[in-house]
Amino acid sequence: MTADLESEELQTQAEETAKQSLKEKYDIEVEITKSRVLPEHIANEVRLEGHVQGDDKQFFNITVNYETNETSNFSMSPELVEHLREKGYEPFDSKK
Repeated sequence: MTADLESEELQTQAEETAKQSLKEKYDIEVEITKSRVLPEHIANEVRLEGHVQGDDKQFFNITVNYETNETSNFSMSPELVEHLREKGYEPFDSKK
């Protein structure tokens, strides 16, 4: 397998993981607009950027560990924070 193909597969896997995680946690549909596999000597992660479908002002960044499929480092625009709060979620409460 070539490095480019492996990187593409990791990105696809990470995108699906992020979409599923955000759908389950916040009930939002998102579009991934950019992804980047970090070098292995830094972390086994893919960094993703995207936004809520239909509203590119509600954007976010999220990281997916491609070995564990766990998400982390979720950051978001003020517009997305407001949207989540309107839906009854507190995005900065890790217990919710």
